[in-house]
Amino acid sequence: MSMLLRAQTVETPMTSRATPTYRMSFAVGGLFRNESVEAARLYQQLKYWDAVREELVGSGTFRTGSSAKRTVREMVDRLRALSGEETDLLIEGTPQEQAVLLWLAVCRTYRFVAEFATEMLRERFLSFRVDLDYAAFDAFFEAKAEWNSELAAIRPSTRAKLRQVLFRIMREADIISPSDEIRRTLLTPRLQSLIAPAELRWLPGVDERAGVA
Repeated sequence: MSMLLRAQTVETPMTSRATPTYRMSFAVGGLFRNESVEAARLYQQLKYWDAVREELVGSGTFRTGSSAKRTVREMVDRLRALSGEETDLLIEGTPQEQAVLLWLAVCRTYRFVAEFATEMLRERFLSFRVDLDYAAFDAFFEAKAEWNSELAAIRPSTRAKLRQVLFRIMREADIISPSDEIRRTLLTPRLQSLIAPAELRWLPGVDERAGVA
């Protein structure tokens, strides 16, 4: 799969005049590192992500019920965003490589997270403001909501859930520390070779031209 194709997210591309559509269903849970590795191994056997989703729902990995189905669907949709080589590395790689790959999958799947990574995480890191609190998320969300009626219609309780889960994902991906400070992302050569240059901006401290800020 080409780097250009891999750089696209699962969401419908935004035209120059269209209001961007934000898929906000990342609120179902965290990074799902262990579960994602298990799903990637299943994919090597079954060859189809739909079959993987059905197997995971039937196995009770996420318990049962409609909530489990939503969780499995979101996780599998993120994994669909990885190339074959990236999926292989997700299975064989170090915990650090796995975390970066899953963060990239999240950014590719959810436009909101990708924009947050670029416009908030990257810019704060470059300006040496590595502390990140809930107020920063709220300010970012409100700025986006001014131009997007779908975001503006989200209830405060839902926004709080989105904020909580995004911070959990970032901690589990080691994008931020347990004390919510933005961390420089460290890339191994084999991982960096798989990432499209435009996507490196989603990784704090990494520059698309030289690999590091």
